[in-house]
Amino acid sequence: MREHLRKTERLLYVEERPARKKDEKKYKIWIKLSNKYSLVLIIVILKKALYIITGWNTDRQWQKKIQK
Repeated sequence: MREHLRKTERLLYVEERPARKKDEKKYKIWIKLSNKYSLVLIIVILKKALYIITGWNTDRQWQKKIQK
């Protein structure tokens, strides 16, 4: 996951999420893995630390059908 976070050219979308603490920021990000799959990560940035809360692969074709 760290390797994919460093490759910003593969970043598809970033959505800010509500944070629990005052000084943290929470994001849901989509990273393109291939033409078929993308990686979805929930991350929290607290001060100078980055925490990956969870992550999963999605089928991009399936996801586009649901969004229609």
